Amino acid sequence: MKKLLTVTMILFFITSSVNASSTRGDFEGNPIVSVKTNGSELKVEDVPAINYNGRTMVPIYMLKQLGADVAWDDSTYSVNVTLKNEQTQNNVKETSIMNAYNWLSDTDMQIYMFASKLQQYMDLDQVPNLKDLLDRDYLELTDEYNKSLEYATSVYKQYGAETGINEILASQSKILESVGQTKELLKIWMTRKSDAQISSSLQMSVFNSIENSQKNIINTNKYAHTTFVQK
Repeated sequence: MKKLLTVTMILFFITSSVNASSTRGDFEGNPIVSVKTNGSELKVEDVPAINYNGRTMVPIYMLKQLGADVAWDDSTYSVNVTLKNEQTQNNVKETSIMNAYNWLSDTDMQIYMFASKLQQYMDLDQVPNLKDLLDRDYLELTDEYNKSLEYATSVYKQYGAETGINEILASQSKILESVGQTKELLKIWMTRKSDAQISSSLQMSVFNSIENSQKNIINTNKYAHTTFVQK
């Protein structure tokens, strides 16, 4: 059953401004009403808001877009609406974004540390099972990257492009791939040290991996500073 709530009832419960304006055609013979909050139009997912006999009726599901929890109790034929304080929602948003930045920053640092290790590994080529050690360390790095990727992506989907998270993830993905290629080149170099071209390519690849991973750290910090310090 479609449950409707008048705008007057919504305004009784909600502190943010909601206004209804302009018709958008008819629904079952009743003019459709556009419902907005702070200037942004709420999305119509099912039954639209309507003007019914001079009264504006708004589907209660629209409250969910304002951060409310809506539960229908069929046994009592009632609706329970739990509204979240707007400031609490803002705090949750800022905390989620900051946690994403922190996780991404940690991943940046781990990528940088691995890139720096590649230079050290060039001096440890006589260590037994060094290739296995390289692969193990890189696997641990990618595991941490995937965890931060999953969390940061969920935050990005929830709060949008202004966070810069998508740009950070794209940059991290490129440098992680580059570092992985450098690792493989190092493994080749271990068996072909006399090859001057491979040695030269490896040195340049290690240098670029370290430099680009440093840039990633600066880039993530820049987004965090822009988002929270310059607000």
